[in-house]
Amino acid sequence: MNRLLILTLLIAFGFFGKAQQANVEVPPYSRFLGELAGSNAEISGTILASGLPADSVWVSVFKESSPNTLQFVKATQTNSNSGNYRIHDLEEGTYYLSAEPMTYSLKKRYSPTYYGDSAIWSLSKACYIQGTVSNKNINLTPIVATTGNEALNGSIKFGTDVPGYNEGDPVINAALLVYNLKNELIALTNSDGSGLYAFSDLPNEEVKIIVNSPGKKSSGYIVNPSTLKNELTFWVTGTRSYGLTNALDIEESLENRATTIFPIPAKSTLTVINENNYSLLSIYDISGSLKKSGSIVIGRNEIDVSSMNKGTYILRLIGEEKTFSQTIIID
Repeated sequence: MNRLLILTLLIAFGFFGKAQQANVEVPPYSRFLGELAGSNAEISGTILASGLPADSVWVSVFKESSPNTLQFVKATQTNSNSGNYRIHDLEEGTYYLSAEPMTYSLKKRYSPTYYGDSAIWSLSKACYIQGTVSNKNINLTPIVATTGNEALNGSIKFGTDVPGYNEGDPVINAALLVYNLKNELIALTNSDGSGLYAFSDLPNEEVKIIVNSPGKKSSGYIVNPSTLKNELTFWVTGTRSYGLTNALDIEESLENRATTIFPIPAKSTLTVINENNYSLLSIYDISGSLKKSGSIVIGRNEIDVSSMNKGTYILRLIGEEKTFSQTIIID
């Protein structure tokens, strides 16, 4: 999606914001961009939440304009009684569907997310239209209740290589989702107008944080909030195309950051500078499968990654009192 289309979409969303909150059946940006669709094919189905019909859910349709890049086509809202939706005037082809609860969108005051595969919104490619009609049902998973009083806060910032932004500029309205290690969603929030976020009631246990920012989706950062002494900062790097699997760089904002991992991306060797008494190292792929593990020493460690496939991984360091996780890239 090019910058002009993004700007047009945002302008349309701003002009028709009051109509959206008035509970119209078709969201304003669908009407505004309706001319992008063109034939008489349709996608229809039912949106469920915990197996029950879900009302006030935006259902959006996207096409893949280039590899790993989605372009918005059209959207509608589910029927308040049945959870049914119908998006028509489409051409034959393969589409992605995104479903997001309207109540969440209104509460957080941002437009539907255009990518992702989470419990709050669902993105599916299984919608090939050949002829006139394709049916697709989506089941949204609710947030799992949890208890705790651990705080986690920080900021989301743009890095040095994002076109149109300076290093350190805030990323606004990025979605932060917190999962337990059973992959159950337990909390979520958005970064504010200054790129800041905050949680106050997380459990005292390891959780996985996924950040969806414009065009980016992190592969997951595992941390125990009780072990953090300072804010957790997420850095958005790379181009701003609406990709599906681009990763975020993540760091803990420590006054004296003693753990250093480089280069990123790595080709054959990854260097880990360990000054925090970590003793074990593990590397997981984005599905959670363990790909490499072993012991490390205090100081400099050279990790051979030459046999690993190209891609995004989570490196995890384990010590007696704390753990450390960071996204790495093997090129």
